[in-house]
Amino acid sequence: MVNSQQVGGTHYKEKNIQPWDIRMDWKLDPWTADVVRYLSRHQSKNGKEDIEKAIHCLEYVRDNYEFIINTYFPKSKIAKEL
Repeated sequence: MVNSQQVGGTHYKEKNIQPWDIRMDWKLDPWTADVVRYLSRHQSKNGKEDIEKAIHCLEYVRDNYEFIINTYFPKSKIAKEL
């Protein structure tokens, strides 16, 4: 099974749920999925740098919110309100 292995480190393999499973289950766009990924690993990989990466991704989401909603979630209530 793909979740039982990791290429380069163990920071995801040690988790009960993989960030890519969260992305699929929650149907996240790539930028918010990256936020989950960086936050899930900060304690065991890059520390504060991963927090900074998550913040940077959120800034991108904020600055491109309408595009992201309309591109990835066009049938959502939010997209209809924009």
